[in-house]
Amino acid sequence: MATERFQQVYETVCNSLGTQPCTLEPDASGQVGFGLKLGQVQVHVAATRWVPPGGELPTDGLLLLVEFGAADPANECDILGELLDANLLLAAAGGPVFSRNPVDGKLMLQQVFPLATITGERVQATAQQLALMAQAWRDGRLTAPGDTSAAEDGSASPVAKPSLGTVTGPVPGHLPSSAYA
Repeated sequence: MATERFQQVYETVCNSLGTQPCTLEPDASGQVGFGLKLGQVQVHVAATRWVPPGGELPTDGLLLLVEFGAADPANECDILGELLDANLLLAAAGGPVFSRNPVDGKLMLQQVFPLATITGERVQATAQQLALMAQAWRDGRLTAPGDTSAAEDGSASPVAKPSLGTVTGPVPGHLPSSAYA
């Protein structure tokens, strides 16, 4: 059953972060999910539907949604255009895609995985990698991990790893309903 599998993934993430898991319950809209706080970046993990490539029938999935933050209003159109361009490349490879929360206008990076094959370890590792990107974007230094080239101010700009993070627990009603398939 999907709820049991999602609970197993959640418990693995909790155990690896040294957090006591609880039993996840659906929120008011019937969705099941939890949050992670990785450094200063909020990550949402929710049960959803996943559509395999090739037109197969939808199946149970896991949505990973990372908050990047608001785009600079002075450059918002350019930024959104660049993110749409990036989506073309990322989505074609089955990777994460950018979205914009219609409620608060914040940019998000989201990826859906088949629930049957995703592991808690992969959820945590992917969340940490995407959180690194979100923090680098917020800091104005979106570079590839390990890139130690000088930033515009002359300082080195490696993307530092955040702490292991914490599970913020079930997040009832925290995601807009549009975030769930």
